[in-house]
Amino acid sequence: MSTVTDPLDSVLAEVEQFGKANDAAMIERPRRMLNITRDTGNLLAVLVRATLARKVLEIGTSNGYSTLWLTSAARAIVARLQPWSLPSTKSGLRLQIYMRAGLANYISVIHDDAGRVLERPADGALDLVQEVVTAR
Repeated sequence: MSTVTDPLDSVLAEVEQFGKANDAAMIERPRRMLNITRDTGNLLAVLVRATLARKVLEIGTSNGYSTLWLTSAARAIVARLQPWSLPSTKSGLRLQIYMRAGLANYISVIHDDAGRVLERPADGALDLVQEVVTAR
C-alpha cells in the first residue's frame, strides 16, 4: 500500500536545505536566503490556525520559505496569504516553489511600497501581519 504525501512536505525540506547550503557558501547579503528556522515556521503556522487568520500579510520574503509555512496553515483554514516583497532575482524562484508545493492558488504576491500596502489592506482589516526581519 502506497502513502500519499503532500508535495509541501518535500518542498519545505528541499527549500530548508537549499537555504542552509546557499547561506553557508554566499558572502553577499542579497544572494543569501536568510530563511527562518523550522521551529519559527511551525510557530507561524500555529498562530495562523489558532487565530483563524483569514487575511494574512507577510512583509518581506526571500525564497518563500516562511511563506510556505504561513500558507500551509492558511490553506488548512481556507484563507489566503499576501506576501509583500520588492521584485528581485528571487521572484521567479519563489513562484516556482509556491507552484511545486501546490500553494500558488492560496498566495497573492504584492509588489508595492510596504507603507502603501499597510495603509490600504485589501477587503478590510488584516488578521495577521508577519514581518521578516533579518540581521544586517
